[in-house]
Amino acid sequence: SSVGATTGNFTDITATGTITGGTFSGTLGAGTLNNITSLGNLTAITVSGNVTASSVSATTGNFTDITATGTITGGTFSGTLGTGTLNNITSLGNLTAITVSGNITANSMSAVTSSLTDIVSTGTIDANTISATNITVANFTNLSDKRFKKSISTLPASLTGILSLQPVSYNWINPAFGKNRQIGFIAQDVQKIFPELVTEDKSGRLSINYSAMVSPIVKSIQEQQEQIESLKKQNQELQEKMQQLENMIKKLASQKK
Repeated sequence: SSVGATTGNFTDITATGTITGGTFSGTLGAGTLNNITSLGNLTAITVSGNVTASSVSATTGNFTDITATGTITGGTFSGTLGTGTLNNITSLGNLTAITVSGNITANSMSAVTSSLTDIVSTGTIDANTISATNITVANFTNLSDKRFKKSISTLPASLTGILSLQPVSYNWINPAFGKNRQIGFIAQDVQKIFPELVTEDKSGRLSINYSAMVSPIVKSIQEQQEQIESLKKQNQELQEKMQQLENMIKKLASQKK
């Protein structure tokens, strides 16, 4: 029922009770594997085939393949997930880093600090900062709920600043950013006029918040419209004065006759 404190080698071991030892090495056949109901706590295991288990946790070894109907818990996972495997993943918990060479399709992704080559999401992607060469979305919105804002103030006159901007066309030095001719602005130039529109990342790269540029543009349109309305009023007043002068001239001319 029990064999303990043995340092020798056994060709075959069949036990109806418990086998306890410091280190075990050898091969478990399919029939033997079918009879294992509990492995207790494993500090290390190396497998060249497949491991099928309800739960595998705190494992520091390397697995060629893992098939689990329960939960896989560990500090670090590395390897490749096939399409069939990906379809069966329902929860990844909290990811501190993930590196992907293909595509990620997910209902929701949040708090990912790593770099992703491609992201395809049918749901929501939440992140403080997303940097990418090309982003294509069907719908893009900015959070603008007043309940999340404070220190709200009316934007000052912006027409002079907008007129000072220098639109340019250019090509990226790094072809990975895109090979086609681009149009836009130079961040350093915009920063001098509208510093709120320019952000700097930890590597020192400057980016322009083009969507926020709508605000000073709208303010400029409002200023121009005020100028137009003022000119229209002045023009109307001049036309009325000219009409009055014409009437006076006609009246004087008729009196001379």
